[in-house]
Amino acid sequence: MKIGLKQLRGQLRQALAAALLSVLAWPVIAARTPTAGELMDWAEVRYAGFFPSRQQNQQLSPYLYRFYPETGNYLGVAGTGVWVLGPVVGGGGNPLYVGELSSFACDVFPTSCSATAFPSRPLRLVIPAVAGSDIDRLGRDLAASMQTVLGQTVSVVINAGGSGTLGANTVRQAAADGYTLLLQNMSMATVPWIYNKPPFSPLTDFEMVGMVAESPMALMGRTSLPASGYGQLAPWLAANGDKVSMGNAGIASLSHLCGVMFKFATQSTLVSIPYKGTAPMLTDLTTGQIDLACDELSTVGSLITTAKVKPYGVTTLGPTTLPPYAALPTLNQTGLSGFNVANWYGLYAPRGTPASVIERLVVGLRAAQADAEFRRRQLAASLVIVDDARAGSTGHRDFLNAEIIRWGPPILASGQFSD
Repeated sequence: MKIGLKQLRGQLRQALAAALLSVLAWPVIAARTPTAGELMDWAEVRYAGFFPSRQQNQQLSPYLYRFYPETGNYLGVAGTGVWVLGPVVGGGGNPLYVGELSSFACDVFPTSCSATAFPSRPLRLVIPAVAGSDIDRLGRDLAASMQTVLGQTVSVVINAGGSGTLGANTVRQAAADGYTLLLQNMSMATVPWIYNKPPFSPLTDFEMVGMVAESPMALMGRTSLPASGYGQLAPWLAANGDKVSMGNAGIASLSHLCGVMFKFATQSTLVSIPYKGTAPMLTDLTTGQIDLACDELSTVGSLITTAKVKPYGVTTLGPTTLPPYAALPTLNQTGLSGFNVANWYGLYAPRGTPASVIERLVVGLRAAQADAEFRRRQLAASLVIVDDARAGSTGHRDFLNAEIIRWGPPILASGQFSD
């Protein structure tokens, strides 16, 4: 088994993400660098396959090392440097230099880290939308909860424009130190497709911290539509073709993206009608000027509960857990198999932000998500907290990659782009 320097160092650090979650309740202790013995003890437990059945510590001045006869590997410390030698790094007789002992302080002692533990000064959370928007409200709640855990102020910075790309580029160009963060919605997955010349690359220009929450969406129609339920809507769509109109709040908006996916999934020829914002779109829907629309429950929930629109279904795979809408069927359950669109919100840092800093931010995010008041406020706003693997760095990266792949065909088929 051959593992290179970058891979080994990456493994040593990535392994701590889950462990950090379990130490939130530990008392803060004085920062210090782990000893050579403590480091080797930790590595043995975490990478038992590389370092099994060791012999006793060996001293070959000025080196302290351990030999593992079953694998032929050595783990050692020379001065303040850590190195590994043996088949684990391909042999050849040359040691693999892993790094300085001090650089592993946050890994071995995640609650103390180092004398300059992150964060040591206030953070900024960039919101790429206008003040008062749903993402702004979520960002302010998140900032308030995270700063309690991180021990530093997290200030919200509004940077709207370009359908969220201006704020994203501000964070992309910021120092990769974890002090400037981005909160962005599901448009992070559609940027590579909705622009002929994408302004940034979501997967390579950012480090993922994790997903915060998601907002179910719903397909609605004007109250005078003859179809009741999606079972009747599907044949009505097929029969009326390009006579059917579906409104949206503008290209690249959430309602536009949901419409793009719906048209692609149904293979319909309905006509997409862009508006300059959500309000005029919903006005025309409720007054019967357009036939259909799709938007977040956090935005249109009151229109559904007051019967100002005709709901055809929630756009997630399974029923929503939000109490006011739990009785609504899903399109997936009522005939549009596999249909799944939900707006989600993720937290990001600039590319190159150290893994130890990302891990600390993950701890802050997970603690905020577990906070009872934060959860209550999101439930009241029709947002569902993400409690699965997507809330972590690796899980969110995997999810985002899959979402980018999934959104390509429907957007390209629509022929509608932001530039």
